[in-house]
Amino acid sequence: MHDYRDGLLRDADNLPRLMATGTGVPMMSNRISHFFDFQGASMTIETACSSGMSALHQAVQSLRTGEADMSIVGGANLTLNPDMFKALGSAG
Repeated sequence: MHDYRDGLLRDADNLPRLMATGTGVPMMSNRISHFFDFQGASMTIETACSSGMSALHQAVQSLRTGEADMSIVGGANLTLNPDMFKALGSAG
């Protein structure tokens, strides 16, 4: 979900200076890799409800093919506002 970013955008007059890069989902894995000084491929996989399982599948494939010796997979979702529930509810 993009709840935190969307909440910041609601107050356009007070956007944080680095909001665009600091809340970008595609850059999340790279920021984590940089912080922990991980080496090798770093990617964010976003496939809606199956993101964690898709990331795990990618990690296992990398291990099986010998592309990687070790993989770290993480997944989380935090819903901070009711907008997505409203949208899903309107689908019937």
